[in-house]
Amino acid sequence: GMMLVALAGPGMNLALAFIGALLLGIFAHWVGEPADGSAAAFLGVAIVGAGLLPLAFTTGATPLAVVALLLIVEGFGQGLLNVAYTDLVTDTLPEHDRGVAGSLALLTRTVGVVSGASVLTALHAHAAAAGFMAGYQFAFIAAGGGLLAALALSCLWPRAWFAR
Repeated sequence: GMMLVALAGPGMNLALAFIGALLLGIFAHWVGEPADGSAAAFLGVAIVGAGLLPLAFTTGATPLAVVALLLIVEGFGQGLLNVAYTDLVTDTLPEHDRGVAGSLALLTRTVGVVSGASVLTALHAHAAAAGFMAGYQFAFIAAGGGLLAALALSCLWPRAWFAR
């Protein structure tokens, strides 16, 4: 009994990002379908970065509610990005090829997730010589900060996001 409770806590923490993505799906009709999918993708990336970067500065003493909120925000951004990305990819092909486009969107997203997890694991391992928390902090700064920095850099070409 006690062992299950000890394992359920971390499992629930990890599920919070997926809950955020689920919430996006539930409330997406309130947001409405974005007129510009690339602007929605931009917003999704910004929200993911805004959720990940502060996680780097959490510790064992950080209230669970704060960590939960950040994970839900990150998941919400992921949900928005996934919907916008799929729409952008499927809109590039004629309607009769939408199944192929949807499959390609899922494949490229999966490759991105696996690659991202591998890179973050390597970043954590690189910095973990100074301790687990040092690796954790470095990985989340790289993830959230890297996303936000890349997004800021991409604003040098605003037409990529906002003028389609």
